[in-house]
Amino acid sequence: MLTIDGRVGEGGGQLVRTAAALAALSGQALRVDNVRGNRSSGGGLRPQHAAAILWLAEVTGAATAGIHTGSTTFTFRPKHRLLPAGCDSSETPIVLRAATEAASAALMLQTVLPYMLFGDLPQTAASPKKATKTETTAVHLALHGGTHVSNAPTYDYLDQVLFPTLEDWFGVRVERSIVQRCWNTGSANGVEGHIDLVIHRPPQLAPRVYSLASETGTPKTPEIVAVEATVYAPSEVLEQLIEALSHEASLCDALSRPDLQFRSVEESGHGSRLYVLLVARTAGDEANKIPVRRWGRDYLERGNILKAATKGRGPAVHSKKGKKGSKGHRAKEATDVPAVANFGAVCDRIAQRVVGYLAADVAAGGCGDEYLQDQVVVFQALAAGTTSFWRGQKEKEDKEKKEDIEDDDLELEGAVAKLKLDTDTSTADDMTAPFGEGSLHAATARWVTAELLSGVRWSSNGTVCQGAGWT
Repeated sequence: MLTIDGRVGEGGGQLVRTAAALAALSGQALRVDNVRGNRSSGGGLRPQHAAAILWLAEVTGAATAGIHTGSTTFTFRPKHRLLPAGCDSSETPIVLRAATEAASAALMLQTVLPYMLFGDLPQTAASPKKATKTETTAVHLALHGGTHVSNAPTYDYLDQVLFPTLEDWFGVRVERSIVQRCWNTGSANGVEGHIDLVIHRPPQLAPRVYSLASETGTPKTPEIVAVEATVYAPSEVLEQLIEALSHEASLCDALSRPDLQFRSVEESGHGSRLYVLLVARTAGDEANKIPVRRWGRDYLERGNILKAATKGRGPAVHSKKGKKGSKGHRAKEATDVPAVANFGAVCDRIAQRVVGYLAADVAAGGCGDEYLQDQVVVFQALAAGTTSFWRGQKEKEDKEKKEDIEDDDLELEGAVAKLKLDTDTSTADDMTAPFGEGSLHAATARWVTAELLSGVRWSSNGTVCQGAGWT
């Protein structure tokens, strides 16, 4: 049995989700101690973790212990790798829900998606033979939980950033629709979030591109061709927020070339439900095998800006950076905003922050935003062949990393040069501890893949992955 200390690296849910997902696929018996041990809230499994791991236990016939909300140690011993009968039919989808309505649907999906891609479909009377490795099948999933939850990717981030990236870079196509939003902000209304997914299962994850290096080895500077906004806000501030976002984007050199387009604008119906997502993307070049690159940044407001203004004090504006996007979104920053009758100061502050974060991410270059980077690690590890999802290092990006994790501080040109597909083992990474460029979440995810998948090899400061070629 493999034992992992849940305090290693980022020491939170990312480690748990990645380890459980790969243990289910590989059949590796797993024990995790000190679950989420680095979290100030006290750690332990959250409802979304418990729900997803229990589902994996059911479909793998796993013997388990300690899989419940609040548990700080759990064991997982899978026996087989089967999906539920009939899950390839829209009439009998897999249904996954947590014990609480606002438990993150996206974080549950992160735990089970690898298994849904590669778990075996059982033989049935209607389908007596398993699908061959050259056939593509689809799995239907009804996902119930929070769609706009703090510290987790939102549905909009999945829809506009993660899922398109998985399709462009790995050939994983996910049809999706949101049936009902569910927030963990505002008064409880008994509404359960609902996302419908059809996950098309390729025989293998075949990487479509491994780097964005030009012929001269110089990284291509991101040329942004579109910036789109999604805004859900109370009616009292909606128009002012739209104006503030448009104005701020027009002042930003990295984002001003294309006009800001509003993909979705809706009244949220509650003073505590305010959400903004900005997504910037490049055009891509299919002829030269250069995919579209996407950067997403969003904000989820947890204070009631209407009520706070009525009381004469400003709300705290919370920044969700990134995922989890939003895997994209862990750390939050808060600032008191003076209350004003028209909420103009609140809207200006939100616009400045979300545009500023997005512009900084784009300016750093690479293949996408820092939260997207850690979410694709597991797919790199499972892919057949070599992939690279590198990012330009920002000056302060590594502050969250622990002191014992070394940063090679590579210049962009040197990093890109190492993305060449060579077999020089001198660039091999030490995979015995979290490693590589980017966030501590990305470094930890790489380490977990190396612990659970024997065929995975990382090199060049975590920028190049030779995947296990899972089928």
